[in-house]
Amino acid sequence: MSYHGTVTCSNCWEQGHNRAGCPGLKERMQKRIEEDPDDWRAKQYFEKKARSKKRTCSYCANVGHNRKTCKELSYAKAATREKAAEWRVKALEYLSHIGLGVGALVTYENWSKEAQPTMVAGIDWNKLDHRYDYSDWHETNVFALGHLGRSDFRRSDHNVALPKDETNKVTREGYNPYRPIAIIGGLSAESVKSQIPANWLSGESAVTEIFDKDTKPHSVSDWVQFQNFYKEK
Repeated sequence: MSYHGTVTCSNCWEQGHNRAGCPGLKERMQKRIEEDPDDWRAKQYFEKKARSKKRTCSYCANVGHNRKTCKELSYAKAATREKAAEWRVKALEYLSHIGLGVGALVTYENWSKEAQPTMVAGIDWNKLDHRYDYSDWHETNVFALGHLGRSDFRRSDHNVALPKDETNKVTREGYNPYRPIAIIGGLSAESVKSQIPANWLSGESAVTEIFDKDTKPHSVSDWVQFQNFYKEK
């Protein structure tokens, strides 16, 4: 691959394919095997081709390709990026409206069910995504709380999830966080908006957060409609 990201074949030096997919090389090897069935180079070429067809993708479980070249995985990432971007625009509007950001004063229920005043000490922005709206089981604790009066309030004593959105624009209907928080001293909308990381609204960080080597189609089936690109098994 060249420095600007274009694949260049090491056999014919044309762009758009690599040596493994070179049509000229395949044609030449086919001619050699027809002329001499014992041609060792041609036999090696076709044996390698046969082995590659047996590869199983660790994402979609189909054969003939790997995770790096999986079309379904590429599609799922694109769908995730789009859904995360759409959701984050609404989420930012919601957070700005209620004044929830680092430095906001809130209360939350401790183990004794008593409301404790505290301050938002940190936010894991990468985990704030559309799963709050799509997945019934999703309740990631992204807001770190620190006790008031401490010299270093940024130390986290407790983490809580996104508060319930009564309009159901940001959280799904029926969403009820285990330990809810109430805003008692919210920030200005401008202050909240100034805290969002660069490119957060693009949804790219959600793709990085959600997709790792163990992610499978069922992990994202709530918001990705699969197209069944591959028929072979």
